[in-house]
Amino acid sequence: MRCQSGGRQVFAWGLIRAPKRAYRSCRTSLASAALLARPCTLLTLSELSFNLRKVFSAWDHTRTMSPSDAAWQQLISTLHASGRKAALAITGGGSGAVGELLRVPGGSRLLIEAQVPYDALALATFLGFAPAQACSSDTAIAMAQTVRARATRLVPACTDLVGLGATAALVSDRPRKGEHRFHIAFANSAGIAHCTCVLAKGRRDRAAEEDLVSRAIVLSLARACGIAAPSPRSLLDADDHYAETVVAAVDTIDQLLVGELDRITVQPDGQIMLSAPQPFVLFPGSFNPMHEGHVLLARVAEELRQQPLAFEIAGSRNSPGSRRSNSRERPPSSKSRACFRARRL
Repeated sequence: MRCQSGGRQVFAWGLIRAPKRAYRSCRTSLASAALLARPCTLLTLSELSFNLRKVFSAWDHTRTMSPSDAAWQQLISTLHASGRKAALAITGGGSGAVGELLRVPGGSRLLIEAQVPYDALALATFLGFAPAQACSSDTAIAMAQTVRARATRLVPACTDLVGLGATAALVSDRPRKGEHRFHIAFANSAGIAHCTCVLAKGRRDRAAEEDLVSRAIVLSLARACGIAAPSPRSLLDADDHYAETVVAAVDTIDQLLVGELDRITVQPDGQIMLSAPQPFVLFPGSFNPMHEGHVLLARVAEELRQQPLAFEIAGSRNSPGSRRSNSRERPPSSKSRACFRARRL
């Protein structure tokens, strides 16, 4: 079911749990009647969820939601028509999200590519470094940034692009010592956000956990594309644990390292510029640490060339001095009046 609320489309469908945890469809006349008893424009998402729960608790609990449900298809159709382009990277579980998106016609308007670097070596090759832990929020964020950076080379510069990374540790063919969990992150022009969920162990089999993570990915992608979809939290039971971060501003050093920017320039006053004029004189090096010898050489070069000099640091995500362990290394400070230019290899 779809209604208008404050100028935004709000979706409500059978992803709300009934007592037997079976998903329900809201396309029946009974559900429609309950929802239409109050004007749609006055219902919040939480109120819609409450009304759906009341209806489904009195309904036949044997029917489960299928991907053909009209409201779910409508959400994905709206996602396809959002005007955004998306690239996905998924490991450990949840790859069914790709099928969910492509089952509904129009997927080419949204999806650029989907990567599934499942093996540890494949994941390390995809990221450009071996993550400390394959299933973690840091890895999901790195995957979102990496797949978005890759996609920037495949679309026009003005494209509103979303990169989504997801990593999961689910039911396996051997007992898992750690938690069953998943992490989903997205990176878009506004910044980066991610969610983490720890699932109740023994509650679901592998197929059920896969289905849950796949749908959580679709809902996260919808929210990243500006659609007022329910939170992935709506898929969970009371004893599952869920946390969502506040969207953070994109860091220019991060953008440089993942390839979204070719270069940045740091002025002597610390101001970071993305499109500063090309310096006439460059002094390349690692400058780690910066010392007086560097400063003296720079002054001699400026005197000889009669032009301002810029120190240049070149690097990539997996090169020495880059964020190998998610540390954020900035251009070193200097008493020289020269600026620093950082560029990607």
